[in-house]
Order: sequence, then structure tokens, then C-alpha cells
Amino acid sequence: MHASAREMATNPLNHSYHKQFLPANDTAQESAYQVSFAVLPFDGVAVSPGQSQDAVLPDIINASQSCQGQFAALPQEVEDLILKYLFAEDQKNLRSVSKHFEEGATKQLFREVALWTSASSAARLQAVMAHPILAGLVKEIKLYAFVMSEESSLNEEPVSRYRQSLQLRKRGRDTASHVQELQEEKRRFESFLSKLRVLRNLEGIFINFSKSYDVARAVPAMPAEKTFRHERMTKIFEALHLHGFKLRKLFIRHLMNFADEVLVASEAFKEVALSQLEELHLKVTQQPYCEVVNGQPDNRTNWLAVFYPYLLFEWIAPASAHLTSLSLYSDDLWGLIPGHSWTGLHFPRLKSLKLGNYHIGHDDQFDWVLAQTTLKELVLHNCAMFYQMCIRRDDMSAWNISTRDWVLLPDTSTPEYAHYKYHGRWADCFRKVHLRLQLTSFKLDCSNEDDEVDPELTSQLGVHLSSNRYTNFLFRDFHFEDLETVVDGDTDPNTQPLAEPVSGDFFSGLSPVPHDADPNRFGIHDYHCYTHNSDFTALTLLDEAVKERARQERARRDR
Repeated sequence: MHASAREMATNPLNHSYHKQFLPANDTAQESAYQVSFAVLPFDGVAVSPGQSQDAVLPDIINASQSCQGQFAALPQEVEDLILKYLFAEDQKNLRSVSKHFEEGATKQLFREVALWTSASSAARLQAVMAHPILAGLVKEIKLYAFVMSEESSLNEEPVSRYRQSLQLRKRGRDTASHVQELQEEKRRFESFLSKLRVLRNLEGIFINFSKSYDVARAVPAMPAEKTFRHERMTKIFEALHLHGFKLRKLFIRHLMNFADEVLVASEAFKEVALSQLEELHLKVTQQPYCEVVNGQPDNRTNWLAVFYPYLLFEWIAPASAHLTSLSLYSDDLWGLIPGHSWTGLHFPRLKSLKLGNYHIGHDDQFDWVLAQTTLKELVLHNCAMFYQMCIRRDDMSAWNISTRDWVLLPDTSTPEYAHYKYHGRWADCFRKVHLRLQLTSFKLDCSNEDDEVDPELTSQLGVHLSSNRYTNFLFRDFHFEDLETVVDGDTDPNTQPLAEPVSGDFFSGLSPVPHDADPNRFGIHDYHCYTHNSDFTALTLLDEAVKERARQERARRDR
């Protein structure tokens, strides 16, 4: 353990050390935490003022050995949970100091392995795959399917393909040298896939792309991002299919919002990714790209316009019968645009649903969630309701935007745009969840502006009524001439956002709702205050009901 971790661990009052990485409100993991704290011997070890943290380690080790009998009496499932939520370094230490923990800690250490694009990472993974026992312990593998820069490879930190291209240009690297690096990385990746069969108990794949943009013009040798991602995912699913794997868990970070019809039509994808999938976790990187079709400038396919219907019908619906856990996240707001309904979508076994950056603008938009009566866990991460919308009139039909439940506001300053107001409230949503779902875990939270919204980070969330729960919505006209890729400078190329939340000032004169200072103005901040009491009351009742239901379930299991 690090010095600070040792200090926290040796303080018997500091429960946060043992608990901080456990998902809140999860009853099984909460029980494991309680048992581990009861039997871990840290409360018998004191640290004197000025005493070295390393000086108390022998006492901790001796105390740990003395309580092995207590651990031996624990159910194996509970002990496995305790070991699972330790730091990897602590798991390694346990293997060294305790024979009792050696087998369990080894199982946890090698349960999940990773393949970065560096040669050193590939060598470490090959060593695991060559060991008959360790190879059999691997249940999940993380594949970092992007190219690393020389500097970041030392620390194995990801960089976007765009930033790598800039680094290469600044260092004066020639294209031939970079092509060789790409070929070496591709060879290592394909070598791993060819030996995949030895990971005989593999159940889950984590594919992590960088959040980057098409940089084919920045570095001519670098493949277009869409082609690169298609090739990587195709090779992964073909290798899994060839070796007879059927995934139970699939996690893709920064899935580009491109409708890859070739991939989803393949037998490998259908057999590996959809036939028996129980957990699907997706984080979409949302890019408003268009591409010319058949060389005709006026024949364009807009990625964003077709992606979410594609995601629903080609990914989610085919796997819905088996899914027990589903995470749908995007790095930008989604849910309202483009207009399409998820009504009728049914998950007969779904226990956990996590939504990130999901935005609501219709009364029935959340009904598909409420219809999943088997749910036990619901996470709403950076989710919001739209209060006022500004949309270009010409885009209404092109994007299949419905104005049901909206009130048209009079405005003559921007005639090409239509301004609407939506009267939806979170209080109504909370009441429906309270009445229709039997949850034992519920989280509603908003991350800081600089924090990443990611399905892996939900253990850090709580139940908080954020001032960002309502937002205004500006749907910008999309200009195809904005697609020119920027290759100079230090920032990623980006087009103007197609849709974005905006401040209340933009809409300050559009809503004739009473305001203390001006009866003709009602900004977004005022709407937060106006709805606070009803939202807070409904959320409190929901939270209390969820916690009481979780307590009752724990009591039933303990009897």
C-alpha cells in the first residue's frame, strides 16, 4: 500500500479506505465490505506520532496471519468480493505474506488483463497466455485499440490519433518511420488474436478507442478513423468467432457514431456479440460528420441522423432477451435528436440500467425505462430535461423532430428558428419511478464540467439534485463546408456542435412565466428554483423507498 493508504488503513475509524471503491447501495458488495472491516486486523495496529509507516507493516502482517482462521470461516463468495475490491498492489502483497490468500488473490489479479499497443505490454500478455494456469484465470481483457506516441508508451497513457499526428509533425518524423510503427503495432495485435484460443475461459471484451477525429489529411499514412475502427472491431469479432467464444460482457468506449452496417451484418458479430450477451456497456463519441456517397456532393449521409436508430435496431434490440446489465452513454447530449421512439423495447431479464448524458424533451420519452419492471438498479448520470428549445425550421422534418408536448413561443428576432418551451418536470419522473419500479439502487448525479462521464465511474455517484437538471437546447444548422479538417495548431479539429445546451441568457425573453423582477422573463436558473421544492420532495421519497427496499432485501437474506 502507498503511505497514505497505509495511514488510512491503520485508522479503525476510517471506513472510507475500505469502502471508497465499492459501488454505493449494492447490497452484496456492501455486505462484503462490512465483513472485511470486521475481520481485517487494522484496528489492532497503532501508529505513533513520527513513526515510519513502514515500521508498522510487520505488525500488520502478524495481525493478518493471526486472523486467517476468521477468514477461513467466511463463505468463498464473500472472500472473493473482499479480494476483488483491493488495489492490485495489495493483492500482490497478500500473495506474498499469506498462503491462505495466495490462490484467491491470484485469481483476482489475472481475472482481467490488458493489451496496450506497446511492445512491452504485448510481451507481458504473451507471458500470461503461455502459462497454462494463468491463461485459464483470464475472464476479461481490455484492448486499447489506438496508436501510442513514443512518449506516452513509456507510461502507457492513451493519446488521440490526431494528437499523435501533431507530435510526429513537430518532431519532424517522416511518414515512412510512422508507417513502420503502425505495421509493428498491427502485427502485435494480430498475433494476439491468432492465439486467443488459450484464454479458454474468456467471457468479456473491453474495446477502448481514443476520442479522436478523422485525421487522414493530417498524416496521409494514418488510416481514416472510421476505417481503422471498422477493421479493428471486425478482426476482434472474427477472431472470437473463429475460436468459438460467445461473449457475456461487451464494453466499448468511444464507439464512433457511424452506422457500420457491414459489421453488424456479419455472422461473427451476431454469434459472438449478440447471441448470449448479458452485459452491454457503450460510450458513444458523438461527431456530426457527413460523408459524400458515390462521389456526389449532394448525396450525403449524416452520421448523427441515422446512428441512434441503428444502435437501437442493430445492437440493443437483438441482444435484449439476454441482457441483465445495460449502459448507454455519450460524450454529448442524446435522446431527443434525431427523433425516434424506443417504445416497445423490452428487456425481460434486465437488472441494471445506466444512462449518461441522456436528455428528455417529451412526456413519454422515459416510458421505455419505466417499462423495464425487472430493474433493480437505475443510474442517471448527467441526465437533464430540456426547458426551452431553439430549432431551425428547415431541420424539423429532416431530423424527424416532434413538437408534441411543446408550446410554441412568439419570437420575431430569428424567423428562421422556431422557439419552444417544454413544461416537463423531474418530480413527475421521480414519482413514476417510485410507483412503477422496485429498485434497490438509484443514483442521480451530475459530474463536474471537467470530469469524464463514463459507465465505469458510476461507483462514485450519489443522489443529488443538481442545478443542471434542466437545460436549454439550441439545435444549430449543420454546414457541410465546416468539415475541413484542421491540421495546424494544438487543438483537435472540431466542427461547431450540432446540438448543445446553452445558457439561460439566450432565451431570457422567450418565456412568459412570472418572475419577481420582470413578469415577462423567466430564465433557466429561475426554473430550477421554481421546481426545486416539488423535485426535491419527490426525489427524497424515491430515495427513501429505494433504501428501505434494499434494507428489507438484506434482512430477508440474513434470516
